[in-house]
Amino acid sequence: MKKLPAEYLQDLGTRLLEGMGVPRADAALVTEVHVDSDLRGEESHGFRLLLMHLERIRAGTIRPKAKITLLRDQ
Repeated sequence: MKKLPAEYLQDLGTRLLEGMGVPRADAALVTEVHVDSDLRGEESHGFRLLLMHLERIRAGTIRPKAKITLLRDQ
C-alpha cells in the first residue's frame, strides 16, 4: 500500500468536499478529523471514511451545507 503525506490528504480531502458543495472551513475540519484518525492508526475512521461521505453527499443522504457545531475541543 502506498503511503501519502498527511498534508496531501488534507488538501485533497478538503478540495473534494468543497467540490461537492461543502463550505471550505467545514471541508477542512472534516478532512482533518479523518487524516488525524489515520495518523493515530484508527483506520476505520480515517480518510477512507471521508470517501464514504463523498458518496453519500452524491446520493443525497448527507447535506453538504449542514451546520457543524464543535461540542468539545481536546
